[in-house]
Amino acid sequence: MTTFNEQLYEDAVVSLLQNAGWTHTPGDTLHRSAREVLLEDDLKAFFAQRYKEENLTENEIEKNIIQIKHLSNTSLFSANREAFRLVSEEFYLRRDDATQPNLLLSYIDFEIPENNIFRCVTQFTVKQHAERRPDILLFVNGIPLTIIELKNPANEETTIEDAWNQIHHRYKRDIPVLMRYCCLSIIADGANARLGTIFTPYEHYYAWKKVENEEQTAVGFHEIETLVSGALAPARFLEILRDFVYYPDPSLAKELQVVCRYPQFFATRKLYNNIRRHLKSVGGDEKGGTYFGATGCGKTFTMLFYQNGYPPEWDNEVFTQVLEQAENFKRYSE
Repeated sequence: MTTFNEQLYEDAVVSLLQNAGWTHTPGDTLHRSAREVLLEDDLKAFFAQRYKEENLTENEIEKNIIQIKHLSNTSLFSANREAFRLVSEEFYLRRDDATQPNLLLSYIDFEIPENNIFRCVTQFTVKQHAERRPDILLFVNGIPLTIIELKNPANEETTIEDAWNQIHHRYKRDIPVLMRYCCLSIIADGANARLGTIFTPYEHYYAWKKVENEEQTAVGFHEIETLVSGALAPARFLEILRDFVYYPDPSLAKELQVVCRYPQFFATRKLYNNIRRHLKSVGGDEKGGTYFGATGCGKTFTMLFYQNGYPPEWDNEVFTQVLEQAENFKRYSE
């Protein structure tokens, strides 16, 4: 009965992911070595389709794969930060034909989500220092960006903290070759579902309780539903990945990675929209409004996301006012 319930819960989460737009693939159907963690066929397919007008050669596509395959080995944190930089920013490819200019590419198309390959993979075996099999991994264009660990809702002896321990102790210790790509981390046990990173302390994992800001907060099993729809639906997932994940100054000794909480996400969006409505160019009064937040709600990070995560279509007028408003909010919140 324990095995049945555990599998039933995993199936339910996979179904939610499929409904949100992810393609489910059982890990044992993939033709790969247990030591390989990138789905190279997906990566090749993405580059071939996304840049078909540029006529990338097989060798050029292979160079892109090699670049993300061979990351820094100084530490798991350094490799993870490097992987995030590669997938969240554009990079230049030197063409095989030296007469052609360098080509600006990206591993993910953030502007048109439909151009990407979203795949959830269950029971993906990885063998490095030991053999481990995470419950669910979310791949974008063949890159494993999110790990999901589930615990059996019917087993009173396991808790969501056990899922955290599985990721932060066993997986980071035994299969760092996989964990260096995982920018986000999710733990759930039926009654609870929490979002964080593989460097987030257990107490700072946070439930994503709304799909849209105007909704009532979800509790219990509904937490996994709102987390999937509110944070993992492909377009929302890419938005969070690009604009709401933050690595502090690398000179700091502490290994820290931050992902927004849902109040910060929605507050940042409302601030953006308010700025746009009050622009002088559209007849506004240039007032940004006031943001109130309780002690400990993460106002500093909200202001950071607000200031740095502006959409690319914003013009200089919008961005200038965002910077001014962010500085004002920071002064008032200190």
